[in-house]
Amino acid sequence: MEYFIEISNLTKKYKLSNGKIITALKNINLKIAKGEFFGLFGKSGAGKTTLVRILRGVENFNEGTVRINGINLFSGGKTNKLDVHKLKTISSIHLQRNFGLWADSVLHNVMRRLNVITYGSELVDLPDLESDEYNKMKKKALYLLKIVGLDQKAEWFSGILSGGEKQRLVLARQLALVGHNLQLLLLDEPLTMSDTELKNISIKYIKKIAKENEITVIITSHIPIILESICDRIAILEHGIIKDIVKPEGFSNKISQVLIPSIKLPSFSKKKVIMSIEDLDHTYYSPKIKKIFSLKIPKLEIFKGEILGILGRSGIGKTVLLRILAGVEMIKHGKIFYHSDKLVNIYNLSQIAMKVRNKINLMHQELDLEYYANVKDLILSKMGLKGETAIHNAIKKAKKLGIKENIVDIMSRLGDLPLYEVNAKLEKLGLDHRLIRDLFPIPSFEAYEKIITPLFNEFELEIDILERRTKELSWGEKVRIALILQLLSKPEILLLDEPFGDLEPIITRKITNFLVKINSDFNTTIIIATHNAEALKNCTHRILLLKHNKDENYTTIDKIINSKTEIEKIIREFSLNYLDMNGS
Repeated sequence: MEYFIEISNLTKKYKLSNGKIITALKNINLKIAKGEFFGLFGKSGAGKTTLVRILRGVENFNEGTVRINGINLFSGGKTNKLDVHKLKTISSIHLQRNFGLWADSVLHNVMRRLNVITYGSELVDLPDLESDEYNKMKKKALYLLKIVGLDQKAEWFSGILSGGEKQRLVLARQLALVGHNLQLLLLDEPLTMSDTELKNISIKYIKKIAKENEITVIITSHIPIILESICDRIAILEHGIIKDIVKPEGFSNKISQVLIPSIKLPSFSKKKVIMSIEDLDHTYYSPKIKKIFSLKIPKLEIFKGEILGILGRSGIGKTVLLRILAGVEMIKHGKIFYHSDKLVNIYNLSQIAMKVRNKINLMHQELDLEYYANVKDLILSKMGLKGETAIHNAIKKAKKLGIKENIVDIMSRLGDLPLYEVNAKLEKLGLDHRLIRDLFPIPSFEAYEKIITPLFNEFELEIDILERRTKELSWGEKVRIALILQLLSKPEILLLDEPFGDLEPIITRKITNFLVKINSDFNTTIIIATHNAEALKNCTHRILLLKHNKDENYTTIDKIINSKTEIEKIIREFSLNYLDMNGS
């Protein structure tokens, strides 16, 4: 029998920036039939993404051969460049948490991808708006957006989509090439940040389109139920070795049986308010000054020492709410109070607001780990902003330089933003990027060594990862590093935006247990926004459910649930364990 993909004795090694050699894949032998749905499952760092990149032709390997539809890839970079080009013309790849999008509308992002079919490039201008060609292309783009649940946001600017929506827009762009000689679809964690209903919709259409066009699909996922619902076979990778290849039936149950028990969540009896929202009305507008989204919260109280989960549909405003609580989403209407000896409005630019905000840490959905940065440097840079004496030293230095207090506050807020936002905001404000580092210099490693090592051990990370660049880490390792960055300064309030998006169930359980432990040991208030409802089951005191008012186009609080029975009920409604196995 001739197979579509044949992998023989494949070995891939990486030489890290610190000189260490690691083996990502070892002696992989695999045969995959044309039109097969083949799943890759394994812990973070098992080699899943590396294998997908090799199959796309963008990653060299050290030993073995790969044959894809008659195209041969050879070790040591000896593959003919023309063959790599041929492979790219018949394949498409969706990379994990990759949000490479045009600064244009959602619709035009897909239409530009369709340009590849006609003109061979996305750089070619789109057809005239009034032309038949434009309307024909628009119709197909809207169909693809419907597949991923974004047809109602076709006119939105891509930059203001949520992380989950950006992820699905990238998927729509890959599906755009279906029917145009696309024979291999490589999906690396394509649905990590979408809610269950949208996962169902996407799985249904991916299966339908691939089967109709006899496309071979390789999909990696840390979510067993997704692989179970879509795959013909599943390879289990462990430390770069294929440990087993299994049928999908009952796969998710087998994985759940090896989870460690949950740590019991301590109750909190003294409901002392630590943060509150009053009369919030935050609105986004499109470039055409058209209202596209509003978050309205008349009143919300968050209690000291609670773990609060936030659930809601993809794109409903969970990330916006977390950014507002962190003090980095500049609001015009409403008040966000931190409750200490006196009420502090964290949006009033001042020294006291800076000190309060220094007790609040936000882990961004995008993780915000600079691609070429050394992990140790990232940690020290974060401590320069969030260390115990950071604000005091910054204000002292600012006085010497003649810099006003409100400018120091602005710079500290910018330091909490994802990197891609910082430069744009600095340019808009007319401030120099170097001013952040002048006011918040990098401290010495020795000052934090004693707290870094225990955290690495807790998250099952080798200490030599400190010397690696972030581009040398798996996504699961990146998620854990992002968490460590927020925990090092021992915040009183920890805001986590989709912290479980790239983690397999075993590591997810260990992290939820760890969050319960720090909540118990340090009385840390933790707020978690996620689509992984199952992860919240044993680590939340309350669940805040957001809803969208379609008639008036705004998001608000539907209800706050604090009884154990009701929490379990709402988690069942949102949980991936209830994913429709037929993808319908």
